[in-house]
Amino acid sequence: DSEPGSRGSERLLNFLESEAIPFIEAEYPTDPSKRILNGNSLGGLFALYAAMERPSLFHSYIAGTAAFSWDDHTILRHHDRLSEATSSWPTHLHLFVGESEPLRMTEFQRMVWSIAERNYEDLRFTHHVVPGARHNTSHIGGIVEGLREAFRVETIILAQDVLQTYVGTYTSESGAVATVELRQGKLTFRDRWTPIPDTLRSLSAVHFAGTMEPIELTFQSVSDVIRSFTLIEPGDTRSEFSRVAASDGQ
Repeated sequence: DSEPGSRGSERLLNFLESEAIPFIEAEYPTDPSKRILNGNSLGGLFALYAAMERPSLFHSYIAGTAAFSWDDHTILRHHDRLSEATSSWPTHLHLFVGESEPLRMTEFQRMVWSIAERNYEDLRFTHHVVPGARHNTSHIGGIVEGLREAFRVETIILAQDVLQTYVGTYTSESGAVATVELRQGKLTFRDRWTPIPDTLRSLSAVHFAGTMEPIELTFQSVSDVIRSFTLIEPGDTRSEFSRVAASDGQ
């Protein structure tokens, strides 16, 4: 907004929703489920406003070093009206500020407290302080951490005897050989010669994220015994592998 109290933010939000996003999605391959709005300073203020007004328009909202004091802290009053109107805020919101922004830090903490105390249903609220950063340098580390939070994979910890049931050698119809091994308490997947550390996502799916692009293994079991898995690579390329040799004790 160019003037306190103006409706420029609403006009911009309407433009994004009714013109910019439809145009981009018509011209380019996109994934609406991964759509993110990021802004810093006054842009961060707009991202926070957009999160309150259109929580489902974007997958995540990343608001950095937002100008919380703009127009006599109008965003705080706007949030108060939101909390009075609803107890649900279905979105992911990430706030960040630079460690070396003493004035913004006070406002940032006030905003974080204001949101956290409401305990909204369906809101995943994350926030962090960028170490050593000033107002003009916090955006790099802030955005990176915001993206990590936006696409964070929830993990579970499984007992070693459960992990052991995945271990074995598997082959595909094309003759490719892959092995799943248990090393230092973690499963590793070896396709030819490349080991990739894993993060367990559920009892039936393992998400491997390493230096390569993320891949996913979805296991199938028969009578609680792992018999095969589907390898899903970037681009939704799928390969079926069947177990040919189980580990000792299986």
